[in-house]
Amino acid sequence: MPLWTSYRALSMRTRLLIGGGIMAYATFGLLVSDKAEEALGLVPTEEDKQRLREAVPKIQTVERSGREGFRDGSRYPRRMYVPLES
Repeated sequence: MPLWTSYRALSMRTRLLIGGGIMAYATFGLLVSDKAEEALGLVPTEEDKQRLREAVPKIQTVERSGREGFRDGSRYPRRMYVPLES
């Protein structure tokens, strides 16, 4: 029997408890993850943060002039994305 069918065969109360348990587990993980990283020494250094900033592409939107940016009869113009030079 597939997992989804087995899940659907459970009572509504049991499915609610399973869903609530998964949400509680996820919330606990979000609240504790920062403290766990600090305890394990996995906090990023300033060098790591700088390398990440350099790796993220920078994008600037440029609107076209006139009607050539509009699609066939569209009221909204297309936007052209141009990467910024470093």
